[in-house]
Amino acid sequence: MSQRRRRRWRFRFVDHFIAVLHQSLQCDRHAPGAVGRPSSLFRHACYGPRMKDQRLKVFRSTLDGLTESLEAVVRVARWNEVDAPPEPLRVAVAKLSERLSSAGRLATGSFVGSADDTNKVKAMCATMKHLDAAYVAYRRELAARPNHAAEAAGVLETDIAKATARTRN
Repeated sequence: MSQRRRRRWRFRFVDHFIAVLHQSLQCDRHAPGAVGRPSSLFRHACYGPRMKDQRLKVFRSTLDGLTESLEAVVRVARWNEVDAPPEPLRVAVAKLSERLSSAGRLATGSFVGSADDTNKVKAMCATMKHLDAAYVAYRRELAARPNHAAEAAGVLETDIAKATARTRN
């Protein structure tokens, strides 16, 4: 590469970096308390003015999967048809132990992020713990009174509805 090309490339890179930095400074002016923080400037220069935390999607998908499996358990417990339950219900019930363990790992871990994201994750972790406790109570109720599976399923369904209502709001 010739010296002239290197110099041209270097100037383009510096111009681009200055433009991105200037754009991030303009974005930071509108964010309360964010002006002049080097970490904020670096984050905006590297990732753009707004980067959504992708870890929230993992927490949300884990919570949704756990809810799906628990609702499938309720539907299978109430299944009165002659035929076997449909394949999607059986698959969701089969994935329950895997989803409970991954939800437990996520709920016991620590999350560091923005204040809004941390509050969302805390709410989702509390919901995961509540759903886990509701499933344990359901299994204990089934073990104590096997003839009252419909009542235990009703209690589990109520607990699922309460837990998911808290995180949806």
